[in-house]
Amino acid sequence: GELQAHNLTPPKVVVIGDESAGKSTVLEQLIRMPLFPRKKTFCTRLPIHVRLRRPDPARGETPVVTMSVVSTEDYRRHGHDAPPKEPPCVIATASGFAFVQDKMDELERSLAGATGGVVADRIIVLDVLHPEVPVIDLIDLPGIVTVNVTAEDKREAVESVIGSQIEADRAAGHTSFYLVVVPAGERPNTNGALKYIQSQGLLERAIGVFTKADEVRRPDDLVAFITGEDFEDEDDGTVVTAASLGEVKLSKGWTATMLAMPKR
Repeated sequence: GELQAHNLTPPKVVVIGDESAGKSTVLEQLIRMPLFPRKKTFCTRLPIHVRLRRPDPARGETPVVTMSVVSTEDYRRHGHDAPPKEPPCVIATASGFAFVQDKMDELERSLAGATGGVVADRIIVLDVLHPEVPVIDLIDLPGIVTVNVTAEDKREAVESVIGSQIEADRAAGHTSFYLVVVPAGERPNTNGALKYIQSQGLLERAIGVFTKADEVRRPDDLVAFITGEDFEDEDDGTVVTAASLGEVKLSKGWTATMLAMPKR
């Protein structure tokens, strides 16, 4: 309530990662409710802006999630006050992901064209009022396409969606942080999302999350990525440096996450 009372702007966290890096799962862990599509074959096709706020009982507010769709242009001009393209609707928290998925499918059918399913000129906005959420804005962006170079149109569409988000933030005076989601088994310095953030000069504003940490073949690698420290290879006693593994240093640091504990 205090943030709203003083008209302070909650922090914006833009979530960026390669396709199937595990972005939606990380977001779900942050907001503690299943609002992001989870089909194995399904990927985010347009930005989803989640505004997390706490209900103010004095105003008679109760927990609720509403979904609306705004145009990218209106959003850039009016931000929070952008007029929705269709009336906002209340969605069920427990199955919110199904509503979001349906809405994306519908927008894709009517708007996507030749861009591999990416919808460039709409944003889905979810307003979450709940007593236990962190008061922040989370923006989930379509995954950066690195694997399938044949999908050139799609890659360009995704980069234009992400680019316009970064532009809007520059115009607002750099108020966003970038949560970069990287699978722990990859070399960070070849990761598409990290390379993109670097090319935009945003490493200073980036916070790193390694996902799927249970799939790392050698846990020492992950420790090296997070701490920057060298270690000794058990097999041949040579010193392995973090740099040789492809570490990317982030001033705001790295954290790691996994869904299941490793078997051993």
